[in-house]
Amino acid sequence: MNIKTRFTIFLTKSTKALMRILNKPATYFPGYLAEKLDKDILKNLDTPNKIYGITGTNGKTTSSNILADTLDNLGVSYISNRAGANVKVGIISSLLDANKLFGGNNKESAVLEIDELWTKKVLKDVKLTSLTITNLSQDYYERNANIFYVRKRIEQAITPGVKLILNASDPISSDLDVDNEKVYYDVLNIFNEKERRDSKINDMIYCPKCSSKIEWKFNRYHHYGKFICPNCGFTNPQADYIVESFDETTDKLIVNDRGDIVELPIVQKTIENVYNQISIYAILREDGYNHEDIAKAMEKIKITEDRYMIDKVGNKEIINLNQKLYNSVSISRFYDNISKYEAKRKTIIALSQNLESKYIDHRSPGWAFEIDFQYVTDEVDKIIILSKHYPELVLAMIMSGIDKDKIIVAKDEEDILTYIVFSKEETIFITYDIFKENIAQANRIANMIKEKVRD
Repeated sequence: MNIKTRFTIFLTKSTKALMRILNKPATYFPGYLAEKLDKDILKNLDTPNKIYGITGTNGKTTSSNILADTLDNLGVSYISNRAGANVKVGIISSLLDANKLFGGNNKESAVLEIDELWTKKVLKDVKLTSLTITNLSQDYYERNANIFYVRKRIEQAITPGVKLILNASDPISSDLDVDNEKVYYDVLNIFNEKERRDSKINDMIYCPKCSSKIEWKFNRYHHYGKFICPNCGFTNPQADYIVESFDETTDKLIVNDRGDIVELPIVQKTIENVYNQISIYAILREDGYNHEDIAKAMEKIKITEDRYMIDKVGNKEIINLNQKLYNSVSISRFYDNISKYEAKRKTIIALSQNLESKYIDHRSPGWAFEIDFQYVTDEVDKIIILSKHYPELVLAMIMSGIDKDKIIVAKDEEDILTYIVFSKEETIFITYDIFKENIAQANRIANMIKEKVRD
């Protein structure tokens, strides 16, 4: 390690320590400063021997957290950018924590969540052990609505020797045009799901090989599931790690592990998080960890309450659901799951806006009209909206078939309480964005409801 890099590490780690003392977020700036001082800092850092990269449109933060928690329970020292700083400077900032003050590395492993568009800037300088792609689907209009452009960026970023852990249910991310070793994971219909062939977004209608219309054997939602092209035979790759069923009595996933049938404790009973969990199992199995140790480590894992929380107070069940704002696929998944949740009455409180103080909204309102609101047309009693995006949300909901009398626009947080009938039993779903300001707002509203119930 050269003198410039050593000086950069010393200065940026000192800066990061000072920022933490001052209670300032230290996720991006130390990495920004380090890159200014040494433009090759990412290449020059002493990094752990094993670096697991995770990217994709949805699920990468939860998957990264599951992997980090599993490594922690396995007794492995690691560094992770679990705060969500998944662009280049955020990754630099995280890897600085694995470097000693004057050089040298003090961690066995690194778990790096990588923004899909930043893979091209990051992977050329970071030697990954494996790269896991959770899925690829349409995302923000202004940034990466064309998912095949995003896939091309990832293909261009992948370096030789990196093992790829891919989702066999996703025909877009599983069909990368690279020569690297590929390992696949999959999830069968373990919860007796009904097909969702009416998703407003479907990024794979025609075969990428011959342009014929593909046929679905089981369309889970959007473009995920079991398919085949009737013309050329293009179909799902054979998976190496398959969740074949779920045992309700033991809360265990039954997994086909390259021909061996094994059990895993389920982390969360949603199909999205089963995908996340089996991807992490595949990563660790491919890296040499045995099934018994992984299963034992996963027994202790829970999804962070910032992303998913259930609380019961009196006659109210309150469920906080963290979603990726402006991402129509992510939001649609929550509305689909809400529609399937068993409850006498259902109320949704939609906190659909960015609350960062300096944020100026410049986005197209089109994202709202691609959300599958139709899934809750007959399944919810009331939707309370607190958002500056209420005009497009209300219109999109009505166009999706939701009765306008079920839709309420609240003026502020306190106003929400006036629309809740506290004498009736119900489940209240609070949906909110991923940032700390949004999490804090959701928690405030949940606490206000609980206090009112106790009164």
